[in-house]
Amino acid sequence: MPTILPAVLIGGPPHTGKSVLSYSLHQRLRENGIEHYLYRACPDGEGDWFHEGPTDLVRMIRADVRGAWTPAFSQMVCRHLAQRPLPWLVDVGGKPGFLDEPIFRACTHAILLTSNEEIHARWLMLVERAGLQLLADLHSEEIGTSSIAAEAPVVRGTVANLRRGELAIGEVIDMLAERITPLLQFGQTELRQIRLSQAPAERVLELDRLNPENTSTTQIDWHPAQLPRLLEQVPRDTALALYGGGTPNWVVGAIAAATAPAPLAQFAIRQGWVRVPSLAHELLEGDHWHEASYGLEGWARASYDHTLLDLFLLPGVDELDDARVAEMRLPALPLQRGVICSGQLPLWFWAALARAYHRNVPWLAFYQPKLNSAVVIASHDQTKRLGDLLPFTPLERTKTSH
Repeated sequence: MPTILPAVLIGGPPHTGKSVLSYSLHQRLRENGIEHYLYRACPDGEGDWFHEGPTDLVRMIRADVRGAWTPAFSQMVCRHLAQRPLPWLVDVGGKPGFLDEPIFRACTHAILLTSNEEIHARWLMLVERAGLQLLADLHSEEIGTSSIAAEAPVVRGTVANLRRGELAIGEVIDMLAERITPLLQFGQTELRQIRLSQAPAERVLELDRLNPENTSTTQIDWHPAQLPRLLEQVPRDTALALYGGGTPNWVVGAIAAATAPAPLAQFAIRQGWVRVPSLAHELLEGDHWHEASYGLEGWARASYDHTLLDLFLLPGVDELDDARVAEMRLPALPLQRGVICSGQLPLWFWAALARAYHRNVPWLAFYQPKLNSAVVIASHDQTKRLGDLLPFTPLERTKTSH
């Protein structure tokens, strides 16, 4: 189902300050309380950290995570655009070509920042060919004074002195924020209805409104002791979609394990609806697990009664590509020990972990920092019950070289 949420493409060639302009506009909109998301449609690993971190560290990380502009990357961007759960600013850079055109067509509006007539003509042609509404057409100068030449119907002018680590301020940013705000303003109720209408399953569990203690629709603070009664309300053998902000990983994991192998989708604030992938296993050599092509690394450490699986996104990786992650192999873990999973992962990946391991080990628990414990989300062991809290402190993350 097509979304009505806008996607404003911010396009321009390298070294014009386009990403600085995108980030500065993003920050201004956040200050004004406009709910939106800045999506980097560039395989260079740049995120907010690129504009906020120390220069030397940024340079090192960016060199490590820079990717290639491939058909697969373009397809991923288009897929994310098609299921965007918020109004988006879309940072698109480089030299526009045939791989860019599907991304342009997936957007609704455009802001251009170029530095000469030849490049400007090329970008403008793509905008017009895609049928985007041009909001602003700006000229970039490395040194100079920013100014506005026209306010309507298209904002035209010059933007100067766009430097990484410095927010762009002044009348041009003010005008862009003023022009774009009416496009991005959606109420919470309206956003929720749009998202639910896009769910890839007829049955949607609104977890932030599903209180196992009563029928209240107010958001609840989940407690592990509620898991058994919660799972009594969850239908089996039917496709489900899980929605709800603030839901802990152990709630999603328990539902994923209990409903396997029925299709399951999880709402993600950056990716929209993500179908939970099935993940296979392979034997692990050593305790370090490094999947650079998928954006993950981790460690599997054996203890006296359990194995700790610690997973992290690689530096500079803002999100996992759910389509590519489905091809990934998880480490095969000892069958005689329980497993505690820890890390910084999207909810849909926690659901995938639950389904990958819950049948193969005596018990499975997910670490929750708020509880300073791991919560048992599935068990075939009489000594561990669903919802049990296991006191646990994650080991210090091992520093690796890439």
